[in-house]
Amino acid sequence: MDPLLLRADAAEMLDIARSSCSMRDNDNIYMGRLKAQVLAAKDELAYRSRTPAQGLYAAGHFDSLSLSVHEQAPKEEVVHTKTGFPLQARQITGHPAGPGIATGSAKVIKQATDLMHFKKGEILVCDSIDPNMTLSSPWQVP
Repeated sequence: MDPLLLRADAAEMLDIARSSCSMRDNDNIYMGRLKAQVLAAKDELAYRSRTPAQGLYAAGHFDSLSLSVHEQAPKEEVVHTKTGFPLQARQITGHPAGPGIATGSAKVIKQATDLMHFKKGEILVCDSIDPNMTLSSPWQVP
């Protein structure tokens, strides 16, 4: 096959991949803005209602709306007990932040505030990325 055609195909695939990543990141930013507006509307409704019952109802309504827009429902608390067998490292698969294979201590992120304790050399592990984590996650890469 002609090398120029192969190069053109590769350039097109690379352009599609870059566009895909950009759309994913933009989607997270827009979802973060939407969540902020939902929370602002919740606060405004609670302020305008000025009654505890209506405020509680409104807060519950907007909390469920916020969950349906982006967030996952909180998971049940897991109680960890010693099992009596040795801990072994294992491979985690998912979407990498960068090319190659990394080794290190895994840092499990259960909520956005856990990012504050993230240190250089640790490997970020989370179910999904919150829209507000999109801009900070490139800084996490060692």
